[in-house]
Amino acid sequence: MIENRFPHLKALVRDPKCNILMFHDGMGILPQLAAEGVLDNSVALFTFSWNVSAEGANYIRTQIERATKYYPEIERRVRLLLNSPAEFERVVGLIDRKLCKIFNNSSLINERYFSIGSTNAVYDAVYNARANIFKRHELTNLIESKIFIAYDWKFSDANIDLFKPVQIFKNVKGSDVQNYLHMARVGLMLSQEEGGCYASLEYLLCGMPVVSTPSIGGRDDFYNSCNSIISEPNPEAVRDAVKVALARLATGEFSPSAIRQDAIFRMSSHRRILCETINELLAGSGVAILEHEDLLQKIHSTNKLWKYRNMRLKTLHSAR
Repeated sequence: MIENRFPHLKALVRDPKCNILMFHDGMGILPQLAAEGVLDNSVALFTFSWNVSAEGANYIRTQIERATKYYPEIERRVRLLLNSPAEFERVVGLIDRKLCKIFNNSSLINERYFSIGSTNAVYDAVYNARANIFKRHELTNLIESKIFIAYDWKFSDANIDLFKPVQIFKNVKGSDVQNYLHMARVGLMLSQEEGGCYASLEYLLCGMPVVSTPSIGGRDDFYNSCNSIISEPNPEAVRDAVKVALARLATGEFSPSAIRQDAIFRMSSHRRILCETINELLAGSGVAILEHEDLLQKIHSTNKLWKYRNMRLKTLHSAR
């Protein structure tokens, strides 16, 4: 049993006939899963935090090819869950299409951690992003009433104080994020490239409209004309887009309750894809299908399925 051989390995579901394993940013572990016989009685699903580029797609192909040497029928046990249609097309151009599904990783956020705030928000805008150059905090330069939330401060490479936020809140705990989001009316997403993007969806779950620049990686999957404005990537356009978003909130064209409900509806669509994908892999294994309600129970028992996903695992450590 894998829990005896590899006690550190997390499982979404443990079953002697077939375990359900999830790996986040862990494609490099796949050949070892195959070589160690883990795939003999387990299915493995891989999620991604970042846009899968052409280089990333080639890396995926290499790992699939290496794993196939040990487990030739890899399509019976493995699925790659890609955040966006563009990434899906990029990857299926290199490997068997059966191995891939479109699933936005941010749908694993526990929506119960977020709620609509009061109508007493103090600031016009908030940017919840690491203090990194690629996040383009400079695009907020002309927004006077703004705050920054900066997580993983130790990885900072940008001096975001230069852009004069009213306040910077550093290393906020995930469970406390919504308290700071509630201090503002509009959420900002300004990077050119991301992944599914937790922060963007967290704004929407708080009923906040988003001002985003054009981006790749999947965050725009949740955007529509009723919850967001796509702005050109320059300070003037971002400032003006925030003004438009504030006006739409004032008139009711942007409705916090509708924004939140629409986000949850879209998350539900992705979660059903995940459930169907798991059951597709379980077919013929003798294991009972995973009901959608059972998946929801897992999601709501933690946040982002942290308790059940293997995060950035690089190697299997045997108990032997």
